[in-house]
Amino acid sequence: MYRSIIFTVFCALWILTCPAIGEQITWTKHMIDSSYHHDPAWSAAADMDGDGDIDLVTGATYFGRGCLSWWENDGAQNFSERIISNAGNFWTVEAVDIDLDNDMDILVMRDNEYVDRRITLWINDGSQHFSAQDVLTCDLATIGQPFAADLDRDNDLDIIVQDSPDLIWLEHDGALNFNKIIIASNGSNSGNSTPYAIDLDGDLDIDLVCPIITQSPLVDLTWWENDGYQNFTKRIVKSDLDSAQWNITDDIDCDGDIDILLTCGDYYYWGKVLWFENDGNQNFTEHIITDQNGSNGMKAFPSDLDHDGDVDIVASSYWSDWVKWFENDGSQNFTEHSVGTGLSGMKVAKPVDIDRDGDIDLLGTAFFNNDIAWWESDLLDPFASIYPDPLVAGQPVSITANRLDPLTDTYLAITLNGLGATYVPMLNVTLGLSWPKQVGGVVVSDAQGTAAWTLTVPYAYAPFLIWAQAAQHGRVTNVLQSQVTR
Repeated sequence: MYRSIIFTVFCALWILTCPAIGEQITWTKHMIDSSYHHDPAWSAAADMDGDGDIDLVTGATYFGRGCLSWWENDGAQNFSERIISNAGNFWTVEAVDIDLDNDMDILVMRDNEYVDRRITLWINDGSQHFSAQDVLTCDLATIGQPFAADLDRDNDLDIIVQDSPDLIWLEHDGALNFNKIIIASNGSNSGNSTPYAIDLDGDLDIDLVCPIITQSPLVDLTWWENDGYQNFTKRIVKSDLDSAQWNITDDIDCDGDIDILLTCGDYYYWGKVLWFENDGNQNFTEHIITDQNGSNGMKAFPSDLDHDGDVDIVASSYWSDWVKWFENDGSQNFTEHSVGTGLSGMKVAKPVDIDRDGDIDLLGTAFFNNDIAWWESDLLDPFASIYPDPLVAGQPVSITANRLDPLTDTYLAITLNGLGATYVPMLNVTLGLSWPKQVGGVVVSDAQGTAAWTLTVPYAYAPFLIWAQAAQHGRVTNVLQSQVTR
């Protein structure tokens, strides 16, 4: 039973030392599964059940008997696997609301051990029961990773994919019927490239960026200009690149136009992460972010990991077993930092704030290690402390929360009932407490993001344990635990 606490509230005017520009991020690895029962090939993060926390989706392979799963987050980043299907090898997964019904579906590329490859939608009924719908099939393993985007701007999500040698648009009618349209036929073996949809030239229609294999392993990096009526003209960004593996776009130099990020390399021995600078007129200049001997099979994403206002890069190497991030100094000079090593068959996912603490975390799968893991960034973690510890009944106690959003309503929750997972809709957070009670009213954090409470613990609380946690909208601190003594 919860017993009330007598308290006084004040805002501490202490100075918080914020993370400085260029400060290294400490990454804490959290293993989701260290001996997964299949070979995990791909991962993604999204709120699959609509409860306000970030769940995961994974695709795995095992000689045609792989596994498609979503992993339910209890709000405290404890993940429970929910198996959707074992019908095939699941090579890529993307969480997307394809039918726009406010729940997350899954777009998959799967096969039966390199034959019978297909693009499949797994439609969520809103209660996380998924039904499969194939939208493209092929006898051989020539279909690449699909990408969902509203290519024709008719307010539904289409699918773009390569099925060697064709670049294909699966036009969605809004009712989960898809019409196959061949945009172009390219090269002799372009099936494993991934098209990316973006308004590259700023004319308010959706263009495509795609590596095209011309004579294996040589690749042309191309973009396809949309005239507004879904007639596409091929434009060459760079010819004769060696084995392009992954491409995505962002405004990497923050100059108002869209640049291209690309990984390439030979099959085993070396790899590069490149970016192609757009001058605003779609003339592109190649820049090397990293050139790594023995680091092929790289996958990369842009993200401002250190919150300093520029675009950093996170990358993984399939054959060299690492995850790294490359810190942008604001002038597109990149400094390499390690996140993790010893990750055989590593593929990093799109960065996301998995624990909803305001900074960007990382997620990935290690195919040969059978590992699924995420890396927690400590950059902006709200941090709470209690003094004295242990508490003395009848004496003043201070609870302080730092690294909060400044000048923002802050709440303190306390319980005698231990750890749990309590979702607070008003704040869109999940507290790590069981049956907590709000105490102290609302404290407005100061200009440095600090809020504090003083309270007096009644004698009746000894010798119990107390758990406490502070929260703002979308952010929570660590959970405090302290013994009450006399």
